[in-house]
Amino acid sequence: MPASRAFHLAPQFTPGPHFQAPLYRFPACGQEVGIVAPIVLATAREAIDEFARLAGAKTPFGSMNVLRDRAVVQSNFARAVLREDDRRLAAHGCR
Repeated sequence: MPASRAFHLAPQFTPGPHFQAPLYRFPACGQEVGIVAPIVLATAREAIDEFARLAGAKTPFGSMNVLRDRAVVQSNFARAVLREDDRRLAAHGCR
């Protein structure tokens, strides 16, 4: 990657005394978590909702039943919903 397309997450100089407060010592990666996490959680929820909608309408080739009636689909779907709910609770500090 060319150096012109990269940037350092930490300053390349020694900050002055006015930048020694805890706010300025917090790493940039930690600040990004608060911005990225809600986007990722919303995307996961939309994917789950879309799959639920599709599973009720799609019939796999060679089958008479819609996707939502298959036990393995129900099991994996429940696991995905629980995992997303767990991540959402963890992001809100409820876990």
